[in-house]
Amino acid sequence: MIELLFQIGLKNQQNVQRVPLSKEKVVNLVKDVFISAAERDIYTGDAVVLHVITKDGTTTERFPLRRD
Repeated sequence: MIELLFQIGLKNQQNVQRVPLSKEKVVNLVKDVFISAAERDIYTGDAVVLHVITKDGTTTERFPLRRD
């Protein structure tokens, strides 16, 4: 399990139980962040290469940001 800090990890919220996020949820969140950035910034590229590092090794995934 992976735990993110800040708002996702509930650092700035009171009386809320912190729950670790799964690797899949974190990867999807990172994808959503980059897709949102690409929609707002014309200088952001057309794709992202995401490297996921775990105790079991690394994986690499390339995904498109723009579908137009």
